[in-house]
Amino acid sequence: MLLGSGCTVEIEQALGSRGKNPDFLVTQGDEQFVIEAIWTTQRVGDITHSVLTPSLIDAIDSVPSPDFFLSVLINKSGSVAPPLKRLKAGLTRWLADLDPDRVLADQDQHNVALPTHTWQETGWSISFQAIPRSPDRRGIPSSKTAVMYPEMAWLSGRSDLVFNAVKKKGKKYGELSLPFIVAVGHATPFPEDEDIEASLYGSAVEYTRPGSASTFSRLPDGYWTTPHNDGHGRVSGVLIANNPGPWNWAKKTPVLWQSPDPNSIKAPVLPTWATVQVADEQIERQSPAAPAHTAVRLTEQWPTGDPFPRHANGG
Repeated sequence: MLLGSGCTVEIEQALGSRGKNPDFLVTQGDEQFVIEAIWTTQRVGDITHSVLTPSLIDAIDSVPSPDFFLSVLINKSGSVAPPLKRLKAGLTRWLADLDPDRVLADQDQHNVALPTHTWQETGWSISFQAIPRSPDRRGIPSSKTAVMYPEMAWLSGRSDLVFNAVKKKGKKYGELSLPFIVAVGHATPFPEDEDIEASLYGSAVEYTRPGSASTFSRLPDGYWTTPHNDGHGRVSGVLIANNPGPWNWAKKTPVLWQSPDPNSIKAPVLPTWATVQVADEQIERQSPAAPAHTAVRLTEQWPTGDPFPRHANGG
């Protein structure tokens, strides 16, 4: 694809501050960029998101929270049970410092994102977002604290395959001083753009209050939006092809998901790539300038003929 787009490609050049060799150093005209490729695999029945256990839900619901509901998302599960007393103590301190009226005013007047807290201990990482209760619903003892949480990937629609693949490759080479693209062959039974969007930009949520317009926000759980991003701005973009295979090279359009991080070096876009970027937390898409088959030097209808031809002898 790179060669067919008029690029020069050098294989495994020593680049970056860690002295390792990424897959491709690409030259296009007077521009250079780096591509590192990775393949992901998901099988039907794989659970790809950590699950909130009943003990965790009970612990969160027991936290005094007269003014806020909590949206809960497990980023990473530890190998041992989380210390629930310390989790509850941390949540209690965080919530005690929040003013629900101030949060509502910031949202209405300045479109400020809802307060977020990420708790990390013993291998666990759990993100919480505080949603102000309406004034007439505050201080009700029987009201639950946790109101939004995913149960498993097939229900929540969230897939961590892309997140984990990019995280693995994005930190491997250190500083490159060039645009850096991670190319992902995304092998999954049910590929959904919404899953990729959540993995890279954060899960989308909409909040509604009686008598007010709904507000749109994103949870800080995407590759480029997590508060503990460990230099994720080094990755300029993530190039994704869903379930690529020899039978669909001529029809498969790669999509470049562009980094919103201001520290990222902007990557060039080849004519056969579609693009996605986020602006004001909304997704903007751009179609490719040329069809995929022009870059891989195949006809648009390749392969031709019957997929499983029968011979005259029945073999």
